[in-house]
Amino acid sequence: MTNSVERLTEELRRRERVIHIFPNMASAERLLGALLLGLAAAKPAKKPVLKGKYAAMVKVLNLTADQQAKVTEKTQALAATLKEWDTNNKEKMDKLTAELKAAKEAKDKAAIKKAGADIAAAKGERAALEKAGRKEILAVLTPEQQQAWALYQYQDGVLKRFTWAKLTDEQVTKVKALCETALKESNALPAG
Repeated sequence: MTNSVERLTEELRRRERVIHIFPNMASAERLLGALLLGLAAAKPAKKPVLKGKYAAMVKVLNLTADQQAKVTEKTQALAATLKEWDTNNKEKMDKLTAELKAAKEAKDKAAIKKAGADIAAAKGERAALEKAGRKEILAVLTPEQQQAWALYQYQDGVLKRFTWAKLTDEQVTKVKALCETALKESNALPAG
């Protein structure tokens, strides 16, 4: 903080030397105000740690600072786990993909089926890790937040499918209400 105050004072003195004498106090205050506004606008915004759907989660659910920290920690852990899996299984996945390609070129249906099943099994391992990580992230939320998040994701998914339609605000509101009703009726969203 001391450095920023010193920098501000130095910048103010530099501009004061150009003007020499202020005609009145209001002109000095205007210079100081303009300087402060310029510095505030030039200050780079703090880059958010969370991106994508987890950044939306923070905004939509108004997570507490503690919840944000836990979600950040768990998303970083999940990303590290998936990156490690990808690194450890790159050779295996490349080999399986090459086997599938060769089987398709040879038109060997049995080999195609086996390679496809092996790839699906490997992708299933990764998907299981991802699912467990997402479950840990959701465990940070209260039951009410989990319910609100499920509804938000459903509504968002449905609305994305209709972006081509350029829905009006009124139509978007109706779609959201229909989504909520559909989730409640399917028991995927508890009534409340």
